[in-house]
Amino acid sequence: MLVIGAVICAPFAWYLSGYPAIRSAAILLPFLTGSAAYAIYKDKTNLAWLLLSPFILISAGLAYIVITQ
Repeated sequence: MLVIGAVICAPFAWYLSGYPAIRSAAILLPFLTGSAAYAIYKDKTNLAWLLLSPFILISAGLAYIVITQ
């Protein structure tokens, strides 16, 4: 499921990074999600949550901005 999530999150991360002039590290979000999938495969759930936290925080922040407008 996390691998599918990484594929789905790629356009979102691409948009947030400001491509073509990459101005933020948001382009790394799909790689972090893929790394979390690998951590789950190796039974390291705490590391997986740590790797997923930037994506969760960015998504929650954007949801807050959209809801408060």
